Amino acid sequence: MQMLVGMPILSATTKCDKEFSCLSGCTDSMCWATYGSKYPFVEVKPKSAAVCSYLLRYSEASYCLCPTRNAIYNRYQV
Repeated sequence: MQMLVGMPILSATTKCDKEFSCLSGCTDSMCWATYGSKYPFVEVKPKSAAVCSYLLRYSEASYCLCPTRNAIYNRYQV
């Protein structure tokens, strides 16, 4: 199932080095979302040690700051 997000969100995602592979519907390229909140980011568990421009590590937690990834979580709960 292909993921759909609005153009303003895609335009705000300026540092994506994965060529928006998350929009294909294949969740293999996305970090696992562990917790959503009222803030514009979700807590994630990274799938790999690869560097991501949108990954913020704080203490023991990791957060995804990617506008597109967060829109996917908010819309599809994935």
